[in-house]
Amino acid sequence: MYLMALAAVFAFVACTPDDEDSYTVKTLTFEGSTWDALIDTPQYGGKLLYTESGEGAATNYYSWSDATTQLQSSGLVNAWGSYCYWNGGQAISNYTMTDPEAASYQTQLAVCTKGGHGGSKNFCVHFGTGEPGSLPALIFADGVARVIESMYVVNTAYMQFTVKHGDGWSFDGVKEGQYADVVAYGYDAEGKQSTKATFRLVDGPGKVVSDWTIWDLTALGEVTKVEFAVTGNVTNDYGFALPAYFAYDDVAVRFPKK
Repeated sequence: MYLMALAAVFAFVACTPDDEDSYTVKTLTFEGSTWDALIDTPQYGGKLLYTESGEGAATNYYSWSDATTQLQSSGLVNAWGSYCYWNGGQAISNYTMTDPEAASYQTQLAVCTKGGHGGSKNFCVHFGTGEPGSLPALIFADGVARVIESMYVVNTAYMQFTVKHGDGWSFDGVKEGQYADVVAYGYDAEGKQSTKATFRLVDGPGKVVSDWTIWDLTALGEVTKVEFAVTGNVTNDYGFALPAYFAYDDVAVRFPKK
């Protein structure tokens, strides 16, 4: 009886979804001319993310999709009748800085690395905070639920500057015990928000993620959509007080082998 039970355990382990022989991994890299064309200039107030007038557009026209992984962005968030990046969204970028001391909201798409993860050029910058339901998201365009294995993440230059110096009026820098996280909310095949994963971007003044770091997202399980929010316990009268940005690259997706 013991041997039969042990054999059953081995059989179950061999067939689990995490068995590397049962899937292949495809990666969203943001590289190539199609992605280059989605990089706005200037970083703040450019026509792609804010329209020519800077007042927003009546339709959601800035979005992107990737045929390799089937991932697409949810586009810009609608607030007060317009779609603008200052309401939330996911913007393609290749902007870099050597020193976060020169950062501001006008360099909102910049990171203090040499480029994207692994020496690549492009990456994506998320902006948005709040509760799940209307946050910027990654969506599988074909509606098939899959495991997003991981992505590489890093703080933006503007976040690093604000952690050290504050926002200029409501606080003067992050203190011990204060933190900022990026939270991923997973949605299942029925469209229900069912899982969550968290990555700590800032932990007090001395622990700020400044290099590309892998974030394991397998805890989300199979999802059709993942929303992201940058949040934490640094607040003022209007809510979360740190810049609600993080940069990400090389999103790895599992595809079952046929």
